[in-house]
Amino acid sequence: MRDPSKYDENDWIDENIPKSSQKDFKRLYNRIYKSLDEEFILDSLRTNFESQVQPKHRLFRAVVDGFSPKDGADGSDSGFETTIVNPLFEAGQSDAEILLAKSQANGQIHLCFVSCIVGTEDSQKIATEINSIATVVESEDNKNRLKSHLDSESKNIRSVQYLTLTRDRDLIDLDYDVVKIATQPDEYAIWSLVEGELPEENDQTIHHKNGTVHHAKLREIGERGIDVTRVENDDIRYCLTSNPIFPIGEVCMRIYLQHLGENKDNPKELKASEFHECYRSKIELGSNRSEIEDIVHEKVENLITAALDLEILSEDAEAPNDYKIMWSSQNAGDIKEMVKYKHFRDRMSDECGRLAFEKAKSQWENPNESLTDIDYDAYASDS
Repeated sequence: MRDPSKYDENDWIDENIPKSSQKDFKRLYNRIYKSLDEEFILDSLRTNFESQVQPKHRLFRAVVDGFSPKDGADGSDSGFETTIVNPLFEAGQSDAEILLAKSQANGQIHLCFVSCIVGTEDSQKIATEINSIATVVESEDNKNRLKSHLDSESKNIRSVQYLTLTRDRDLIDLDYDVVKIATQPDEYAIWSLVEGELPEENDQTIHHKNGTVHHAKLREIGERGIDVTRVENDDIRYCLTSNPIFPIGEVCMRIYLQHLGENKDNPKELKASEFHECYRSKIELGSNRSEIEDIVHEKVENLITAALDLEILSEDAEAPNDYKIMWSSQNAGDIKEMVKYKHFRDRMSDECGRLAFEKAKSQWENPNESLTDIDYDAYASDS
């Protein structure tokens, strides 16, 4: 029999069910678990991923592409360019995913911290994130570190801008006045990503929605609208806080393609050092940032462990740092989908266990509730 206690985070069983009846609850839990439609739950996990995790990654990519240093990037007309990701990570602040910067010949630089958020109409949560970022940035030591990362130690910070980027649909019921009152920095604005509604539409445009943008050029381009589809910034594919699905899929695909190009006999085989090198090559962390290297190393180790646990990679028993990508297709484009599928499959057991516990708990408290009427969506968790 499966044990429901793994999902009993608040000791509900011991506090509400006598010892003599706990076996009955366990039987109820197992009966519900066996009744669950696993394919339906798998689809729910995939749907949740596509509605929460993937859109946040698209927001990140939109800023990176829109302000790419490459010629043709629409946002770089403002003089601001994507410079580094997770600029405050060492200081314990992970909400700022991207730092845009503009360097001027007169010895001044302008900074813009971007936080991407999906699916919230919680005004206080948005303000709390920005206030937390601003508190870290206000430290002179942190400002000096940022200038060092940008190779601009001799320059003065002329302005600091804060932006929240979200989807246009997430702003329908947001109370801008509450956000404005609760947000400490004066130079704060909300921008939104407007996307084509149909799958075949690739339109993606960033628009200024509300708030104050100090720098005139940045303000003008936000009000005009930034076409993020004009350039793809291949130098940055993810950040330190990206869902593991994205870097694992990206790194495995790129190493496989590289090996094909080198005509290697076994292109699916790779070394830990290759994984680390490839991961590091697609994430921009700036200069003179030695403190981040240990964090990156640990991040890569965790990603490799996750890939092994998900059976995306297999380990060579005779060579612990040698791995093989585990998928049957020879098409490199299938790798990312394989990573997603294995992630959902791995999560399904826990999702079933958690859902079964919540349903068993609900029926124990309400004995007349039907076991066959399971509202999967009510218990769906983030992927």
